[in-house]
Amino acid sequence: MTYTGPTGPVETRSGSWWQRLGVGGQVTLVAAVIGLVAALVPVGVAVSRHEPDQAPRSIVDAAQPTVAQTHPSPTPPARGITFTISDQLTEGVEEEVVVVTMQGVRVATLHATVGDPIVTQTVTAAAAGTVAYVCDAEMVWYDDSGRRQRFTASGRGSVQIRDGMRLDVYIHIESDGDVSLSLQAAGGS
Repeated sequence: MTYTGPTGPVETRSGSWWQRLGVGGQVTLVAAVIGLVAALVPVGVAVSRHEPDQAPRSIVDAAQPTVAQTHPSPTPPARGITFTISDQLTEGVEEEVVVVTMQGVRVATLHATVGDPIVTQTVTAAAAGTVAYVCDAEMVWYDDSGRRQRFTASGRGSVQIRDGMRLDVYIHIESDGDVSLSLQAAGGS
């Protein structure tokens, strides 16, 4: 639609208000709505502080889950516990990698080889107690004809952890040929 204005012919746009805004107006309006929503919707951000005299954040939480606080606590948090997980290369195997997950978090990857047959990794936990674990392993060996073979095994369960203890990875071969893994406290720990 065209009409004559004081400076000459003027074309008016027909259509919806959105079309009449044009691309520049549409972008401006969308940006304003996003800004308004961002200003009105509170966003919580958890910030972790590490003080030099405090232990790093725990990997495994054997106690009840905690809720992040938005203000500092008047009492310092517990230091947690540390323990080790060890694996010894299985007889006849050239190499094995064992991944240990506790409470759904990967806490150790143990890579034993002929050159380094006993491997140990230190793990930090929030507190002593019983934790659920999963062990997954891949083992490599050479068969009688010299061909490289791979085998995978896994196991799951729960284990009691305490400060200073050592857990060992054990492989179990059942009478039916099934293979599984477990974590067990080392003798005397």
